[in-house]
Amino acid sequence: CCNIGNFFVRKRFPVLGHISLAMRAFFILEKIRIDKKITWYEFRRELNRIAVGNAIISLCKETGLLLI
Repeated sequence: CCNIGNFFVRKRFPVLGHISLAMRAFFILEKIRIDKKITWYEFRRELNRIAVGNAIISLCKETGLLLI
């Protein structure tokens, strides 16, 4: 679920850094998910909805289509 296997470095410290940051992000997201008392699938859907919404608003602001 963390995609820690997909990275393009081969030296020891960058690999360890990538894995440790992925695990840290996982634990932060897991705490938020547990506090909200929702499943991983519901949490993923919520995160995707927020990310897509923010991307659309950002693009609209850049193009001048949205005045917020």
